[in-house]
Parts: sequence; structure tokens; C-alpha cells
Amino acid sequence: MTSPWTIRSVRLPRIPAMSSAHPTLLARAWNFLRHSSTANTAWNDLAVHPSFVPLLHRTLGAVLARRDEPLNRNVGEPFSWAPGPEYSDKETVITTPAHQKDYSRVGMIDRTPMFHYNHTDHAGVYEVEIAGDPPLRLLFAAHPDQAESNLRPLSPAEMNQWGQPAGLIHYPTETPLRTRLKQEATGVEIGWALALLALLVGGAETWLAQRFSRPK
Repeated sequence: MTSPWTIRSVRLPRIPAMSSAHPTLLARAWNFLRHSSTANTAWNDLAVHPSFVPLLHRTLGAVLARRDEPLNRNVGEPFSWAPGPEYSDKETVITTPAHQKDYSRVGMIDRTPMFHYNHTDHAGVYEVEIAGDPPLRLLFAAHPDQAESNLRPLSPAEMNQWGQPAGLIHYPTETPLRTRLKQEATGVEIGWALALLALLVGGAETWLAQRFSRPK
């Protein structure tokens, strides 16, 4: 990409600009996406390069494929949304999947009004209502970890690996499970013996204290 001007940098915002103070790119924040575009070939010759159209197609494809990603979170992950400047410092009401009400406010993050919610402990749909004129209503979902509900049977290699440090009982079995657990149990229960020994020691200490505390 070439340009007829000498490029200098601008600190805030971080957008390249020409020596004539004209910006090289126009950028706009769209929730979590920052996309940039050139105005015409007077700024640069990117639009006339053969790679411009494939780049544009891939950019639009990535934007469309991920447009709903901010509204789909995993359980435990925070949810953030930029509602717009008119909802700055507005009260919000969150209805959880357990039908419980939670309250928050729209705060400021990097000079941008941002709604931030951390308590996504339940899987399901969360409903958010932000006060305003008109009020803003949006839905987002928290998805559980798919590995927790994986019902795939263990392979023979995994069963051998898990069976070495701890015994595995294949269920269902011909022997009742309680009987099988008693058969697999090893060791001797010494809890009663320790309790009896503690009582004997306590009694002996009490007798010795009374024996030697008598006045002569």
C-alpha cells in the first residue's frame, strides 16, 4: 500500500494520519469489533490491489460469523455490552435463568459506556433491561461446559489407565453393588479401638490426678 503523503502517528485515537493532518483510516467501535476503511484511492491504493476483494470478503465473513459471539458466553465468563452513550450510568435489572433478580449499573470503561456482568453461574438465558427512554432490553446466553455432559464410554486403554491407581467396578454386574463394595474393601476399621484407647487414657489421667492430689 502506497501513499503520496508522509505518514505520522496520532496517539489518541491510535489512527494513522498524514502530514497534512488528514486521517489515513476511518475507524468505528462496534461492541467488540473495530473495523477500518479507506475513503478512496486519493489516500492509498489498497482498493485497486487484486488482493482487496478477497480481503474484503474474508473480513465481512469473519464479522458475520462472529456477530452473535458476544451474546453467547460460557458459564462463569463475564458478559460485557456497549449499549450506547444515552444509557450511561443507567440502572439495569438482570433476570437469571433461576428467575432471580440482580441489579447493576452501566459503567464507563475507556470512556465508553459499558454494561459488565460477572455472575453467570447458571446455564441458560439471561434477560437484561437497561433503564432509559426507551428502555433497552437484550438477551444473552451462558452455555455449560460440553465436556461435563459427555456420555462417551471409556475406551479399553482409558479403563486400564484408570484401573491401575483405583479399582473400577463394571456396572451392571451379577453381584449386587453393596456386596461388591464390601468385597473390594480392604483394611481394618480402627476407629472404635482408637476411641476406646482415648477413654482409657482419659480415665487413667483422672485417677492419677485424684491419687496424687490428696493432702498427706
